[in-house]
Amino acid sequence: MSEFSQALECGIYKSGLTENQLAKISGFTRSYIALMKNGQRVSPDTVKLKKLLEALSLSAYEYENIWNAYLKARYGEDTYKMHMCAISFIESFGRISTISIKSDFFHDIPDINTINNRMDLEVFVKAVLEQEALTEGGYVRMIMQEDFSILYTMLPSVCRSNSKLKVEHIICLEGADGDDAKNRIRNLEILKILMPVFLAGNENGYDVYYYYDKISSHFASTVLMPYMIMTSRYVINISVDLEYAVVSREKDTHWLFEQLFIQRKKSCRKMINRIPTGINIFEFYAQNRPQSDQIFTIGSQPCFGTFPVDSMVHNYLTDDNRGAINMLLNVLEDNRRLYGGMKLMTSYFTKSGIRRLMEDGIVDELPKEIYTSLDYGDRCQLLKMLIHAIKSQNYEAYLLDDQKIIYPHQLLISAYSMTDVNVVYMSEHTEARFALREQSVTRILFDFLQGMKETSIAASKEETLAYLESFLK
Repeated sequence: MSEFSQALECGIYKSGLTENQLAKISGFTRSYIALMKNGQRVSPDTVKLKKLLEALSLSAYEYENIWNAYLKARYGEDTYKMHMCAISFIESFGRISTISIKSDFFHDIPDINTINNRMDLEVFVKAVLEQEALTEGGYVRMIMQEDFSILYTMLPSVCRSNSKLKVEHIICLEGADGDDAKNRIRNLEILKILMPVFLAGNENGYDVYYYYDKISSHFASTVLMPYMIMTSRYVINISVDLEYAVVSREKDTHWLFEQLFIQRKKSCRKMINRIPTGINIFEFYAQNRPQSDQIFTIGSQPCFGTFPVDSMVHNYLTDDNRGAINMLLNVLEDNRRLYGGMKLMTSYFTKSGIRRLMEDGIVDELPKEIYTSLDYGDRCQLLKMLIHAIKSQNYEAYLLDDQKIIYPHQLLISAYSMTDVNVVYMSEHTEARFALREQSVTRILFDFLQGMKETSIAASKEETLAYLESFLK
């Protein structure tokens, strides 16, 4: 018997309901319920299963345990772990620091050649990076894994102190086998650690380059000094256990490692590609149409870009933004032509996002520089368009359960295929739009969004419509 069948049998026993009673409530046959209890069936019908579980009068904790056991039984342990990893990655965007502190650093760095303990290494690296932030034309080049945790804590602050500081980072990802769940999970966890640095608001950017290898063997204890941090003045070679380092300021040594880094970078691929921000985004979207029959988006609000909102564009954008108006209208027309026909759009959204639309007139996906709050009549009109679209055949939208996922309002993810995922992050101080190109990461996110409507995170179509229609009463 599986964990799911055991939990289901226990829940049915505690409820005191007979299989006949449960069959009438859920829509399952009595024999099918018996087969699920015995571990011989795992139903794909989530609607009936939810009715069955609701009839058992379970506590929220018991319901969640049975549902998670069901997901493991239906999709497998690996898929369940990837599902949870995707949730953790998404929620991490809500914990990224939005504090912007400009500071001047001064350090009298000693002229040392070796370091033999981790504490001194961390202090030295911090001083070198903070000094580099004050250097005109400064830069940081790294070959480093995610385990040097203090580095990724200090880098966002360093990048904010000098918006022109260029940071280039080479990192090893686990294996090239996209079908290995452990590899995909490991690589997404690595990306989660890197994202706060990427979103630090650096103008020149934090660029990540990756290559594949077996991390455990590539960085084994027999490898002496595989890590490196280079600035315009220093080369720091670091041991695999992060306890020892060799420091050099000698010009010939610096030149040699600089050339080695450039050669190594040529054999790597860029992990994150920046997308234009502001009004330039419309031209980018017009020129970069994804070839996909299914599009999935998740954000605080559903995707409104396929609706006939041309008149609103004219009402809220002035002639000063004539170029933006024309580009936006072209994008809307293309959206309706491409996604309003045979292609299927699926959006996931939050209650807080809809409240923000209806109470404040805010549409989150629009660039802030051209944004004007909608008046109440247009808010209602946009909501009616959404309701009408959900009732059609080519648009699906599902309300997220805010008890199951803490979705950050700054984040919007659009997945076009297993290899094409775009991310928008807009906080008070930062607007970042970028495309993920590493396939183990994009695949785990695409699969998660594709299957999320069958999980307990997403409300049913009927529940979603009921919530939306409540604003119009």
